[in-house]
Amino acid sequence: MQLAQAVPTPSRVIGLDIFPALLKSAHARTAKSLDGDRIRLASGDMRQLPFADNSFDLCWSADCLGYPAAQHLPLLEEAVRVAKPGATIAVL
Repeated sequence: MQLAQAVPTPSRVIGLDIFPALLKSAHARTAKSLDGDRIRLASGDMRQLPFADNSFDLCWSADCLGYPAAQHLPLLEEAVRVAKPGATIAVL
């Protein structure tokens, strides 16, 4: 929700998680958000993102890129694949 508030309208935010319980919790929170109509949630794995090449202006990962351990480069390459040329990729 904070990302949806940080990007200009009509930008959209897509949240991705591999765990159904976390997606369920996120759906409950976004349903109550004023920006909920700009947020889409998807099930997926960072090792094979379910998005086309060059799709995003910003790719942001929080506490995901380090899992599984020692496989950072393939996950980062997947983020680069879905980022548009000149996009920002931010990793926490």
